[in-house]
Amino acid sequence: MLLTLSIFSQLFSQERKTDSLIQALKNVKSIGEKLSLFDAITKEYINIDIELSTTYNDSLFFLSNQLNNKEMEMSSILNKAVIARMNGNYADGIAPIKTYINYKESKNDSSGLCTGYYQLASLNVYLSQYESAISNYVKSLSYLDKTDIKQQGKILNGMGIVFRQTSQYEKAKETYKKSIKLSIKAKDSNNLGIAYNSLGIALKEQDSIDKAMYYFKKSLNIAELTGNMRLMGYQYRNIGIVHVLNENYESAVPYLEKGLSIRKKMGNEQTIAGSLSDLANVYIETGKLNQAEKLLDDATNIFKKSGNLSGENTMYYYYGALEAKRGNAKKAFDYIDRHHLTRDSLENIELQERINDISIKYDSEKKEREIAEQQMTIAKQELSLAEKQRQLALWGGLGGVLAIILAVSFWLNKEGQKRKEQEITNLKNQHEIIRLESLVSGEEKERIRLAQDLHDGINGDLSVIKFKVDSLGRKKLNKGELETVENTLGMLDNAIDQVRRISHNLAPPSLQNFNLNEAIQQHLRKIQLAHQMDIDFQTFGQVPNFSTEQETALYRIVQELLNNIVKHAEATETLVQLNHTEEFTQLVIEDNGKGFDTKISQNGIGLQNIASRVAFLKGDLNIESSGEGSTFTITLSKANIT
Repeated sequence: MLLTLSIFSQLFSQERKTDSLIQALKNVKSIGEKLSLFDAITKEYINIDIELSTTYNDSLFFLSNQLNNKEMEMSSILNKAVIARMNGNYADGIAPIKTYINYKESKNDSSGLCTGYYQLASLNVYLSQYESAISNYVKSLSYLDKTDIKQQGKILNGMGIVFRQTSQYEKAKETYKKSIKLSIKAKDSNNLGIAYNSLGIALKEQDSIDKAMYYFKKSLNIAELTGNMRLMGYQYRNIGIVHVLNENYESAVPYLEKGLSIRKKMGNEQTIAGSLSDLANVYIETGKLNQAEKLLDDATNIFKKSGNLSGENTMYYYYGALEAKRGNAKKAFDYIDRHHLTRDSLENIELQERINDISIKYDSEKKEREIAEQQMTIAKQELSLAEKQRQLALWGGLGGVLAIILAVSFWLNKEGQKRKEQEITNLKNQHEIIRLESLVSGEEKERIRLAQDLHDGINGDLSVIKFKVDSLGRKKLNKGELETVENTLGMLDNAIDQVRRISHNLAPPSLQNFNLNEAIQQHLRKIQLAHQMDIDFQTFGQVPNFSTEQETALYRIVQELLNNIVKHAEATETLVQLNHTEEFTQLVIEDNGKGFDTKISQNGIGLQNIASRVAFLKGDLNIESSGEGSTFTITLSKANIT
């Protein structure tokens, strides 16, 4: 049993932040701490598991209401509005957020009002209430603490969305870029990913497909690093749509399918329907008509169930395209006519919906009272169920332990056979590590020796020669001889500068005098000045305690890759990104150059040097390249960083 517990403790030692919050909830002592943890878990899960987030927020509302803790009750009401927006129930979020704003006005709480008006404006955007959205974003800015650049970045991104949806593209792009700069400065990876997504959509709508793809990929990279499932769903869909626009249907399908899978996990019916119709469109274009029809039926059912007439109308257009592919001209025209007729009637329906907004508010308040009463009943039932579950868990646990003991016994016998093979493999790995360490260490020592020889030897000799030439009596020289002396001095100055540059490249003083980030930034500035290339350097997270050898290896990788980009890629833009999480460090270098054949180029000396240094760091190297550019991703596990 002790061995079994030890194995399972190792398997679950790497907890996510969310898991650690839930664990803390089990050991909490005071009611105040319990409320704070409910709130923190709700917010942490909101982009990962919306159902679980809702469950914890319901508990927060019930408990804070029972204890008459108004601040935490208002926080749960704010969470409720955000959850409604995430679920696509935009009208349901209006009443809670207005309740939150009224409370914060009574308390004269500027920070709370800034948050409240920002969330209200976000709901206005989804409800196409653009004038109200801009007005509320401006109100949010008026209450903003000027030092809070993180919140300012979020508000600017929201305003950019309004400008884009009203076809003010240049104004939208300018606003998004301001949001991106503030998010980078504030190290707000979540809003940075959203802002990259927004800028990509604006560019896509202006038919700048390649630029849009560039920003969608940057957004996806951030979403994957931070575990933001909602943003990941958007980006897989966006990248798939770009492939569709380029008629790369085979490339589009895996992205659209992955986006659909994530959206199903998140549970937002409207976004699920959108992804279903995207896939159906690809299947129509590629002749998979039966599969397309099934997806269109599923999407139509979702739109009908939610009363989304605009979405349902879009399905008529796709059904028309489907029947046209089948050669059923009459059915195709019927669907297209129905699409146009429904679109014309939607304006009248929208007017009716605005009239119904008043009754919606009343119904929402009534529903909240009913939910509060249900929560009290549920709490009593939970107390009764908890005792029954405890007894069942005890018996289930005993049976589980017996099963685990049998499984572990079998596993131990199996491991005995593998142990000797593993020992041989470990010895081979250790030998390879020692060889790589010797190779990298020897190369660095040779670089330093050569740099010193150049600096102290050749550079010193050249300086002496320059001094002697400069000391010649110039008055005795004729015009031709004097000109020769001046040219010689100029050539010597040039030679001294070249030797100094070579010496610095071999053993950069920045790597000895500064930390890794500063050394990389200094190197990038030199390249940017020398080659007129736009280089964007980004870093996220706490820098781990690298050894000198590891810092040197990472610096050399950056140096080698940038040299390759300058020499071969013909790129105008390059991104160098260094990300640190609790589990790994990741170096990403991407450019917009002409790309290369990765299978052929991997035999080159440059990429072999990079691969050797990555192996020395015990990391993983991934290379992607196409006619739109290249991306190098080096991932180092935290366990291998010393």
